[in-house]
Amino acid sequence: MRELSADLITLPVDVALSILVGLSSAAFLSEPEEMARDMAKTPLLRKSVIAETLCLPFRHEKRTIDVSFKTYDIKDSRDSSGPSKRQVVPMSGIWTDANTGDFESLRAIRDFVSNCQAREEAAREQAADVDNMSTQDLVEFKLKGNLKNI
Repeated sequence: MRELSADLITLPVDVALSILVGLSSAAFLSEPEEMARDMAKTPLLRKSVIAETLCLPFRHEKRTIDVSFKTYDIKDSRDSSGPSKRQVVPMSGIWTDANTGDFESLRAIRDFVSNCQAREEAAREQAADVDNMSTQDLVEFKLKGNLKNI
């Protein structure tokens, strides 16, 4: 009986260590690019806490970036003493495949926001008979389970 109670005392420690090793292995063995692509698809799920929480702020941030511009001073490589030229580039161009390059995270954010827009459009179609719905009203409408499977 004494041996059994000694074994039972170590059970919580064994369970905690097993969980820790399992979570560490899952995190170590997971592929970040695949996880980013999966996260970008979450707004397409019927019920998604991630989408319901992050769609509005991410769309707002993307809109803020899209309307801004970056100014570069470019020197002529042949005449370094000459005046530099200014080039103004819209930041909305950052989201193109050519500019995201190997930045899978930027591509995932772009796709996440695009899927958020598709989610909102599906909610708008579902609520076509409701007049003057704000974005927040649409989110609450979706939370009530009225969003069709996309």
